[in-house]
Amino acid sequence: MNWLAPLFLAGFAAIALPIWLHRLQTETPTRQVFSSAMLLLQAERRVQVKKRLRYWLLLALRIMLLGLLALAFAKPLWTQPPVALNAATAKMHVVLLDTSMSMQESHRWQAALNQAEKIISEVGAADRLQLIAVADDLQVMGGPVSATAEGKQKIRSLLQRLHASSAQVQYGAMMNGLEPLLAEETQSTVVHVISDFQQTGLPVQFGDLVPRSVNGRVIEVALHAIAKGTVPNFAVSLVERVGTNIHVTVQGYHTAATTLTVALSVNGNSRGVLSMPIPASGMAVFEFANVLLNTGSNKIEAKLQSADTLSADDVFYTVLENTVGQPIAFLSANPSAVAGTYLDAAFTAAGSRYALQPAKIEQFDVRMLDRYRFVIIDDLGVVSDRLASALDAYIQHGGAVLATLGECSQLLKTLPLVTWPVGNVASDQQGERMSVGHVDMSHAALSRAAGLRSVNVVRYVPVTPNQESQILVQLDNGAPLLLEQRRGQGRIIVLTSGLDNTWNDLPIQPVFVSLLTEMARYLSGESSLKRQQRVGSSLPLDQAAAAGQVIDPLGKNLLSLSDSQRARSVKLTLQGVYEVVTTAGSSLVAVNTVPDESNLLPMSEEEFANWQRGVSVPQTEAEVGSTAGQPSGYELWHVLLLLLGLAVLAESLLGNTYVSRRVEVPA
Repeated sequence: MNWLAPLFLAGFAAIALPIWLHRLQTETPTRQVFSSAMLLLQAERRVQVKKRLRYWLLLALRIMLLGLLALAFAKPLWTQPPVALNAATAKMHVVLLDTSMSMQESHRWQAALNQAEKIISEVGAADRLQLIAVADDLQVMGGPVSATAEGKQKIRSLLQRLHASSAQVQYGAMMNGLEPLLAEETQSTVVHVISDFQQTGLPVQFGDLVPRSVNGRVIEVALHAIAKGTVPNFAVSLVERVGTNIHVTVQGYHTAATTLTVALSVNGNSRGVLSMPIPASGMAVFEFANVLLNTGSNKIEAKLQSADTLSADDVFYTVLENTVGQPIAFLSANPSAVAGTYLDAAFTAAGSRYALQPAKIEQFDVRMLDRYRFVIIDDLGVVSDRLASALDAYIQHGGAVLATLGECSQLLKTLPLVTWPVGNVASDQQGERMSVGHVDMSHAALSRAAGLRSVNVVRYVPVTPNQESQILVQLDNGAPLLLEQRRGQGRIIVLTSGLDNTWNDLPIQPVFVSLLTEMARYLSGESSLKRQQRVGSSLPLDQAAAAGQVIDPLGKNLLSLSDSQRARSVKLTLQGVYEVVTTAGSSLVAVNTVPDESNLLPMSEEEFANWQRGVSVPQTEAEVGSTAGQPSGYELWHVLLLLLGLAVLAESLLGNTYVSRRVEVPA
């Protein structure tokens, strides 16, 4: 038994205090009844006070309380037998290799492999090895394995299969990710970080660079820098269409003034080559005039001709649409009515992406449904049984319908297609102006629909939706205004009011154009795909997309047969153009490198030194981990504090019991 703070044992002197307090005065003089004392002479009487200890159990508790308090502050250490030599010196060595895009510059990758080989060779036979690759996340490549000749060869073979990616590394996220990976490890751990240590990878808070202890062990981190000094680099940062021209922006990082050449291709065909000067560490915009695009989606590639030693960011991909308007069927008993005028004006204001094609509902040929991305119906109540059956099959196979309710719907007991019962508006609410109450802003079609709360409604058709339906917008009286019903691979959205500006003022509200545009994108299956992405991000897939295919830039389908039914996202690991094939058609997604990786400026020597000091094992920890055959110990002050708490509780209860029963007893 040893003591870490033996001077606190002097606190045992405090036990004299309860002993002194328990010596009670017990003198109680005997009194005689007397009629009057006025004629008696006053005399002094010597009184002898008798004292004795009382409440022995309470006294013992108080003495124990003070003793435990002194012992806890003195920190007793219970020594244990010494550990074996091999157990004290054996460690787990983790080779953490940076595989971000900046590692592709010049000879950095080969230098990183050489450093990893050196670490593997120096690890002792009693240790263990593990290989982890890091870019946008941590990926265990192999191990832990014993550092025997066979184990080292296994790690070396895995090391040779690695290559630098196009993703970005964030050092704060990297250090935080070590904890779950090493949670089950019991040996002392040394993490060897091999990286070029870019300035852009540093976190905002320096504390994020220091790993927390795992299982009571401090993780030792050794930083191995394989690149020093600032390396100039050019990168294509943006490609955009301006009218009939295409602008390509090139950014220089720590570069000298020079002349650069950029080549532009559309769908694999060259559209021109331009050269122009760029200032030192500046920017230049290359303008390709009158670029002809094919109808539909176009793959655009802008490539900077050899200008530096990092080629991954010298190319930029984007997708440009060139359409005359996707056809949308508008079915109405009177297509030339005011509702059709409002719809046509809204689509015209949103651009030429959609083309409204009106048709009389009784003359519409149902065999033409497959031509349209989705269908708009002016009044669902005029839909015949034959048309309802055709629309149901159209929706089941991935089609979509946007329907409103009007006079004909109000006369029915059950709406066609959705089979919702139609109710009656309460007499006290007929003709009353109502406003919008709840709007489900989380829905993909309503992300820009905050302005709906300013819409006024004077007439609507009350319906009772079934369990398969979702209420998206409600009136302030709780009645549903906008609902969605999914069916098969498609969906139908119903507005329980009309669009002729007599039932509500939605068509003349500013939100109408944005609402209709987002609704069209959602119903046509385009809202879930963001056409411009970064390497390392995840592409979310809705139900329709997951039922199709996702093809990477190398032509490989990323969704297996089982994945196509349950996948909700796909990670984008390659630079280039991905193709997403769904029941609604094919869509292209361009994926490019992260701009921060193009800035090859390393962290300063001061920042690097501070990080290395912050992750070095403290001297006391190093001594404990490196001393073989030395005894170790366990601090007992935690147990003493627990006993101290129990003693305080017992003393309080016993003291209250004595006070309640205390009586004066004559001596």
